[in-house]
Amino acid sequence: MGLLSKEKEEIKNNFFRVWDIVEILKNHSNTSWEDVGEFLGHYDFATELTLFKVDTYHRIHNVITCEVVRQLIDDLQIFWLTGENGLKDTKSKVLSYYWLKEEIYNFKPLIELNLENFKSSLNYLDIEKEKPNDPRKKDYKFYLFKQPLLNATDCACIVAEQNPSEVADVDKFCMAQKLIYSAIKSGDLVEVDHYINTDCLRIYLFDSNIIIKGFNDDVKQLSENEKHSLKNKIKELEKIIKENNNQINILKNVNPKLGNDLLDQVFDDTREESYAPDLALAIKLWESIYITNPKDDSHTNKANNWLKQNTNYDVRKQNSSASKIREITSPLKSWSLQRDRKFKR
Repeated sequence: MGLLSKEKEEIKNNFFRVWDIVEILKNHSNTSWEDVGEFLGHYDFATELTLFKVDTYHRIHNVITCEVVRQLIDDLQIFWLTGENGLKDTKSKVLSYYWLKEEIYNFKPLIELNLENFKSSLNYLDIEKEKPNDPRKKDYKFYLFKQPLLNATDCACIVAEQNPSEVADVDKFCMAQKLIYSAIKSGDLVEVDHYINTDCLRIYLFDSNIIIKGFNDDVKQLSENEKHSLKNKIKELEKIIKENNNQINILKNVNPKLGNDLLDQVFDDTREESYAPDLALAIKLWESIYITNPKDDSHTNKANNWLKQNTNYDVRKQNSSASKIREITSPLKSWSLQRDRKFKR
C-alpha cells in the first residue's frame, strides 16, 4: 500500500471523473460525441454540478469556475471538425476534474436516462445486509425526521423506511425514488435548490395515504378551505421562483449573448461589406494560444506556429498579414519599447 492509498480511495469512493460521466453518456444508446456535448449544455452541467480538481499531490478542492465544463461542451460539439486527435486533447484537459457522486446520483437529467451503469452504483449509500443490532438503525429516523429540508434521496429513504447510510432493500428504495421524482415533476412537491420542505413532504404523503410512523402519522386531516389556501400559497411561491429563475437566466445570458452575436458577425465570411479575414484570424489565434491551448513559449513562436498550421501566410515576411496579426495579438507585457502605448483601457 502506498502512503496516500487512503486519500486516493476516498476520492474514488466519493467522486466521479468528469470524463467518466462523458464516456457513460457516449456509450448510452451509442450516441455521438456531439450529442453528449448538447446534453451537457442543455442541462447546464457547468453550473448545476459542483466541480472539483485533484492536484499533483492527490488533494481535492472545489473549483469556482464554469469555464472548464463549458469548454468541454464546446469541444465535444465540434468533434466532427477536430476528430480523434481533438478528442484526445479534450480528454486531457479535464482528466483532473471531478464531480461528487452524490450530486451525480441525484441529478434528475441523469436519473431520467435510466443509465445502466448507475443501477449497480448505489455504493455511496453503503448498501449491505441489515444489521439489527447496529445502533445507527435506531437513531437515523430521530435525526432524519427533524431536518427542515430534505434532498430527493432522503425523501425516498423516508418513504421506503430505509436508513440513508445503510439501504437494505434496494428495490423498495428505487420505487420510492421514482415516486418522489414523479411528484416533483408533476408539481405536487416543490424542489428549490435541490431540496424539499419536510412539512410539504409530510402533507403530500398523508394525502397520498402513505403514513410513516413517527413522520406524518400525526398530520391532521385538512379541511377543503385549508387545502385550497395551501395550494394558493404554493402557486404563489412557484410563481416567485419561476420569475426569479427567469431573471437569473436573463442576467446569465446578457453578456455572452452580446459577445456571441458580435463574434458571429466577425466570423461571417458572407458579409462581403464588412468581413475582415485578418481580424477573424487574429481572434482565433489569440483564443487558441492563450485560452484553449496555452503553452510556455514566447508570443512570437506560439503565433508563428499557429499561423503556419492555419494559414498560408509567410511568417518570415516583414509588414505582411502574418506580422500584423502577430503584433495585434501580442499581450501588453510583450510589447517592445518602440510600440505606441497611448491606448485607452
